[in-house]
Amino acid sequence: MSKSIPSSDDSMTPTLTHKQTQRAFCSGCAMLSTHCLCDSISALPSRTQLLVLQHPQEAKHHKNTVKLLTLNIPNTQIIVGEQFDPNDFVQLQGLSRANTFLLYPSDQSIELESVAALQEQQAYKVAEPLTLIVIDSSWKKSKKMYLINQWLHSFQSFHLKLDQSPSIYQIRKKREAHFRSTLEASVIALNILEDYPIEPCYQLLDRFCELKIQDINQFKNK
Repeated sequence: MSKSIPSSDDSMTPTLTHKQTQRAFCSGCAMLSTHCLCDSISALPSRTQLLVLQHPQEAKHHKNTVKLLTLNIPNTQIIVGEQFDPNDFVQLQGLSRANTFLLYPSDQSIELESVAALQEQQAYKVAEPLTLIVIDSSWKKSKKMYLINQWLHSFQSFHLKLDQSPSIYQIRKKREAHFRSTLEASVIALNILEDYPIEPCYQLLDRFCELKIQDINQFKNK
């Protein structure tokens, strides 16, 4: 039996409540329509392949910054999990020690800002583009992910030389005010590796934080 098709009469057109309208999502940035970030997105791919290993709890966190990375750096790849077998993920297969770097402050890590370190790794002499692996999690969980994924230890690890200026990402508790979000750390690293522009990503993050602060203030005033 065929189903009847409703007429186009206005009385049959569903009406969205105020609450439903607030929960509508933008088709461009996938954010809430009331928090659309499309005007702040530059969508500039990097030459370096950014590969984010994201803890499952971070993937669910509404203040996570990696989703912003994918908006501004569209060739960013994300793998969600805690322990990874490289044989199970296409993105991890065939990674070369010669052109794969890990952004993590291990005991053996080198300052990424060190030109001598980059020259030693022949970063600009390999034919393939670089791959930069970033762990997205809390400090404690990042350390665990580094320790249980022994295959990560085969790659040269780098850390950033951060000054004491506060992070612009102040909507989430950090161990120190100058510690950077995953977005900030990733973009700083890309800027060092290939002179990738920092400001567009920072503007996007600043707008994101502004909207989150508005939410917090509205909640407090209720």
